[in-house]
Amino acid sequence: MKELKEYLQINHSLNNLDSIMTAVNEEFCHDETMVDEGDIIALIPPVSGG
Repeated sequence: MKELKEYLQINHSLNNLDSIMTAVNEEFCHDETMVDEGDIIALIPPVSGG
């Protein structure tokens, strides 16, 4: 997942992806998670509420 975030930051001008949650195939994951071809990736922005 870490390599994917770096790719998105460089090639798609996305900044500060360190604060987002990530999921692979509808399960939350960490930067160490491996991404395989065909996986569904979700980038979840920080939210707030009360």
